[in-house]
Order: sequence, then structure tokens, then C-alpha cells
Amino acid sequence: MEQQAKKLGFDISDPEIRDWLMQTFTATEAAKTFYTTANALATMRCRGVGPNYMKLGGKVIYRRIDWITWEQSGMIF
Repeated sequence: MEQQAKKLGFDISDPEIRDWLMQTFTATEAAKTFYTTANALATMRCRGVGPNYMKLGGKVIYRRIDWITWEQSGMIF
């Protein structure tokens, strides 16, 4: 996470910024927050494209830092 944040120009020594970057979203919350649909996110996961995600207790979880990194990479689906 530290390398991602530094590469994107974020100062992670600030706890508020670190907390903001580490904020997590379910697939439904991510779809609403980042203006897409849960089905589009599911398709991206199946195709191996899109932002990195984690599975916790059977739920898909996205972190804001991973979403920003994916957007900055130019791999917009």
C-alpha cells in the first residue's frame, strides 16, 4: 500500500489520508461510489480486468487505493 500511495503522490504519514485510501467498499457500494454497476464489476472480475479486490467471508471487497491505482493505469473498462 505504501508504494502505491507514494507512486500516486499521496502522503500516507497523514492518518486521515491513510484511512481514506484504505476505505473499503462492497461490490454494491463500489458500483454506486464509482458510477458503474455491480454486474459490470462482476464481469471485470471474471475477465481478470478491473481494480484489485479481496474476498472476505465470501464478500468481494474493494479498497479505494486499488481503485485509484487501476484508474490511473489507464485500464478503463
